[in-house]
Amino acid sequence: MKSPFKFLDAFTLADKDVFFGREEETEALYSTVFKTPLALIYGLSGTGKTSLVQCGLAGRFDGPDWYPFFLRRNDDINRSLADALAKAIPKGEKPRATLPDTVSLLFRYYLRPVYLIFDQFEELFILGNSEEQETFAKQIRSLIDAELPCKILLIMREEFIGQLFHIEKIIPMLYDHRLRVEPMGFKKVSSVITRSCEQFNIKLEKPDTNVQQIYDNISAGKSGIQLPYLQVYLDRMYREDYARTYSGKEEPGDALPPLTFTTAEIERFGRIEDVLGRFLSEQVIRLEKDVRALEKSLPEEAVRKVLDVFVTEQGTKRPVGYRQAGEQVQLEEKVMALLSGISEKAVSFICQRLAAARLLRIGEDNIELAHDSLAALIDSQRTEQERRANEVLNRLLTNYQEFKDTGEYLTRRQLNALEEYLPVLSYRLDEEVKQFINNSEAAAETAEHAALLAEQRKRKQTARLAFFGFTLAALALTGALLAVRQTKVANRARRNLAKTAYYAQIKTAETLKLQGDYDAALLQLENAKPFVGEAGPEAKQQFDKLQESWPQAQLEVVAGDSLVAAGELHDAITRYQKARELSTDTRIEDLIKRTEKDKAQQYKQFLDNGKAMMTARQYRRAAENFREALKRNPESEEARRLLEQARRGG
Repeated sequence: MKSPFKFLDAFTLADKDVFFGREEETEALYSTVFKTPLALIYGLSGTGKTSLVQCGLAGRFDGPDWYPFFLRRNDDINRSLADALAKAIPKGEKPRATLPDTVSLLFRYYLRPVYLIFDQFEELFILGNSEEQETFAKQIRSLIDAELPCKILLIMREEFIGQLFHIEKIIPMLYDHRLRVEPMGFKKVSSVITRSCEQFNIKLEKPDTNVQQIYDNISAGKSGIQLPYLQVYLDRMYREDYARTYSGKEEPGDALPPLTFTTAEIERFGRIEDVLGRFLSEQVIRLEKDVRALEKSLPEEAVRKVLDVFVTEQGTKRPVGYRQAGEQVQLEEKVMALLSGISEKAVSFICQRLAAARLLRIGEDNIELAHDSLAALIDSQRTEQERRANEVLNRLLTNYQEFKDTGEYLTRRQLNALEEYLPVLSYRLDEEVKQFINNSEAAAETAEHAALLAEQRKRKQTARLAFFGFTLAALALTGALLAVRQTKVANRARRNLAKTAYYAQIKTAETLKLQGDYDAALLQLENAKPFVGEAGPEAKQQFDKLQESWPQAQLEVVAGDSLVAAGELHDAITRYQKARELSTDTRIEDLIKRTEKDKAQQYKQFLDNGKAMMTARQYRRAAENFREALKRNPESEEARRLLEQARRGG
């Protein structure tokens, strides 16, 4: 029995007669492509962006009206583009050196406008580097400037739109013509359910009630639904109803058999989270048992480990390259390195079975999950250690991007935080990032060596200052004894000597404080005390203030350092600022600046992670990230608003 529903597959031209609910968007997109050479199609995950182009737009064209190339990044978007076009070059023609020349050749030979359709365009920013992005942008700009009969469609998830700033300078018209694909509301979803059931010979026991039931089970009380969830839900219900209706009976012929979805059946079936999660769990458990019969020495949760390599750190799909070796599929070497203990034979068996279950999709060059909704589900099942490693990796990649802009290496504190996770992250780092870590280590060692030399010089200077201070103190005391019998001139000389001795001691104490050695600074401050009385009222006022403020400043700095270690950066800055109010110096100013920079980076990272979790409908994890963002920036209205939204479940 084959279900007529798409499950997690996108609609294609072959499905145009059953592609319902997107008539308005199809017309809008069809109109847009005739106004511009470049169009941006974006929307939340699960709104049906790919289906809109592959089925809706494709259904509006006759064969001679367009020559479409459906493209994905794979390992490199520029290489994927070149390879796809090279396959279309007529025999006998030499490859052209530039993209405009290649497109011009294809148009002149086939006499059809060329459409370059880049699906899941966000992969360029999630998986690509700045060089790949810049090369792509320059190629596209040259193609637009050539004014050829060519259209470029960029399809991407809405939450990654901000990443387009990487290429906007080269392609300033990037946002001029864009179409947002909105989630389907009840009216359109109702139309899709009703018309699909009519098309597939399915009767609804109580049409209005049943449509509302299905919508509620999929939307979970929200105003829109993810279309793949609708297809998954209807697919699983169709299969269960078919098995129940025709169990033990002879299967019907080619025509779709009549089925009835009842009110009680829909109520028992449950919500979409249960349906998709249940289906994934069933497949994993069944497959784990089967693969262990094939190979008994496999590590625990082998199937889950294989599934995990197809998910990025951001919880999106990760395409994985492979090659066909006889009947086996062999994943690329860098991915197999993640699957220690699982043989190539077992990995191939797992991948092919997951593809048969429509959880994986095996393409010409790569294998990937059938939809981002599966990626979000798998991501939600990662352990805390795996999630923490992903957070560390995200911070590292952010630091690397900043390094390319500012030239700043990782600090020793950042390197120490990274050290624990390097063994599990090393296989996920490209050579550029590994070199960045090595260079950071070298830079930190150089800085530490320089600091050590400087410390040694400072200690020698401190010793000299202390000796000089004590010498002056002795001279001052001797001079004071001799001056007792002197005139007023001698008294002034005694006071001047006392002042010199006092300020020498204070200078030494300030030097120690600036080095962060508060205990030594306070001890040195005590050495100045004998000279305060003779040094005058200003010295007495200064001494009293320092004696009161320095111990308090020390307590605030120590508290700030402890809060930084605990990740409480906002409170740490408050303590450093109190220390500055009590007794400022360049070291305290540097602590404030460095911690403010770390706080801003971590705030942005937690906010972005939370938004990604909201898109994946992982509301509990989204709330956790927004809470962490608020800890870094308690005044943030955006983080507070998003936290409330996550608590309400979107």
